[in-house]
Amino acid sequence: MLKKATLPRLLALYFFICITVNLVHPVTPSLFQELGFPDYMFGAAYAAMALLNFAFCPLWGVLCDRVGYVKCFSVSIAGYGIGQIIFLFSGTVPMTLFARAVTGSFSGGFAIASMSYTAQLANTDTSRRGKYVAYYTAIQSVGTAMGFFLGGMVGVNDPRDTFWLQIAMSFAMAVLILVSLKEIAPVRAEKSRLTLREVNPVSAFVDVRRVLTPALAVFLLAAALTGFGGVCFDNSFNYYIRDQLHFPTSYNGIIKAVVGLLGLLVNFTLNMLIASRANGRRAIIPVLVGAGATLIAVPFITNIPLFIAVSILFFIFNVMYLPIQQSLVAHGDASGVLYGAYNATRSLGMVVGSLFAGFAYGTSPQLPFFGAGAVFFLAAVLFAVNVRQYKKLGE
Repeated sequence: MLKKATLPRLLALYFFICITVNLVHPVTPSLFQELGFPDYMFGAAYAAMALLNFAFCPLWGVLCDRVGYVKCFSVSIAGYGIGQIIFLFSGTVPMTLFARAVTGSFSGGFAIASMSYTAQLANTDTSRRGKYVAYYTAIQSVGTAMGFFLGGMVGVNDPRDTFWLQIAMSFAMAVLILVSLKEIAPVRAEKSRLTLREVNPVSAFVDVRRVLTPALAVFLLAAALTGFGGVCFDNSFNYYIRDQLHFPTSYNGIIKAVVGLLGLLVNFTLNMLIASRANGRRAIIPVLVGAGATLIAVPFITNIPLFIAVSILFFIFNVMYLPIQQSLVAHGDASGVLYGAYNATRSLGMVVGSLFAGFAYGTSPQLPFFGAGAVFFLAAVLFAVNVRQYKKLGE
């Protein structure tokens, strides 16, 4: 196969990567119940993956520069497959947490490599940079939806069937990336050893100190809270509809597929309208209030179709606020520093949110929903404060 460095080829590969890594999400609750794991495991397992993802992202960023995007893209998805093999054969809580940690350590690699490759392609055609990123985001949404749908369907009889499919696709994609995608970014010439600062995930917090203001601190705290709330609900929802509503895995897959397609529609309609006509700091407030209100309402709903409809409404709010939030990050010469701090704070919020979801669910299945709703309301309050802060600064 002739190697090419084109956006269509990258997006085609990334589409199947998104399908691959999302296959087992709808069947994981079934596997945990089959193994007799405690309720908190769904949150603890995700937290283990998210924490290692956070810890290894700086290393993957450096390796992409030194080794090359294509190699990191391929190796990381193969490593992800190895982590899922360990996950599949894990029969105990500690071993499962270890497996999720292994998966998390590799999952940042293909995300960073693919986005960086897209950015390099965009640099060769700056007039289409916005479109390139929009295509990348759209592919991510559709691929995620397809992954949930396919994984839920395949795992109806046995969740392990979905795991085997995911493992096979992981290694197949690793090979396909190597043989079909051409490297476009030159590998850095220096052979110096990696420094602790280069690979230290905490460095993002250290770097931001020189530009940190009260307004930025409030924004970063609000970003951490939205990361907490979104993951808290998502993890709880996946487990709740299996544990409490006894839905088959196919239902979870169908719901997330619908959410993904609706999210794609929202991204190219409402979000585009907000981006062109609205003040992002103000526009995000009603979106977060809507997210909080739907989460508070969910535990009180006994009618299953209405429960699903309100949950989907939350997912739509969830899709809306994230691009707005991301658009507020890059300002001025320090945008790289700010984006690093934003990703770091949001990632930590997701780790804490997943842990809270798991342990709160063990106390009461409804508690994670209340907690996530309260956090979104608090984030809305912080953004209201943030509007006033930046208004005083002339923004």
